[in-house]
Amino acid sequence: MKVAVLGAGWVSAAGWGRGNLDDRLPFPQGEVRLPSPAEVFLKTPARWGRFDAFCKMGSCAAGLALKEAGLGPLPPYGTGMLVASRWETTQTDRAFHQSTLVEGGALSSPNLFSYTLPATVLGECAAAFSLLGPTFCMGDSGGTARDALRAAASLLASKASPVMLVARIESPP
Repeated sequence: MKVAVLGAGWVSAAGWGRGNLDDRLPFPQGEVRLPSPAEVFLKTPARWGRFDAFCKMGSCAAGLALKEAGLGPLPPYGTGMLVASRWETTQTDRAFHQSTLVEGGALSSPNLFSYTLPATVLGECAAAFSLLGPTFCMGDSGGTARDALRAAASLLASKASPVMLVARIESPP
């Protein structure tokens, strides 16, 4: 089976862009610089202001990749999404934990809680881009881009989805 990569999107501390999937992508340490929502979405997602860094990075990279692939704001019916990450939502997990330390947890943040799950980015992307196919996250030892591409190829081969959007999202603490 042959699988074609139609597009790529990336965000990093160096900025953001589309295409160029080689090893020379600019991924220096530092705070991630995101495109504005208007540069990625037809309509800014309603919860954009609440998104954590992981979710913003993933949804921006997804939008950039879909544009690069020429799939626009509404990809083919049944498009799935697979995310690989080693760090997942560690930053948000720590921020939520800090909010539980105040007043014995009485003031813990419900906004942060909903973003402590790595799969939240999948739901936000599904809503923003009308993705209706299978979605899942890979972490720990399966958190590399190559692992994600292999898993996506398996889903394509099984005909579980005609198109897969694959991402590797890292937000190290």
